[in-house]
Amino acid sequence: MRKQELVYLHGLLREVREYYERETGEPVATPGYDACEVSPSAIHRSKAAQEEAVRTLLAELVETMEGRHQITADAD
Repeated sequence: MRKQELVYLHGLLREVREYYERETGEPVATPGYDACEVSPSAIHRSKAAQEEAVRTLLAELVETMEGRHQITADAD
């Protein structure tokens, strides 16, 4: 993935985080992402730093959402 695409995806994931928090009224705990100290607007940061931030934010979003909404397989 190109750096420009990572920056765009990073911005989208931040929007998902904000939307989820607004809709559920619960904050999404992202200590790992916060420790990265890379924002979507930090285009001067390296591609590797952007990729780490995207992967970390995504993992923490999934963990939060799975914890709230238990996904069960349909037993048909």
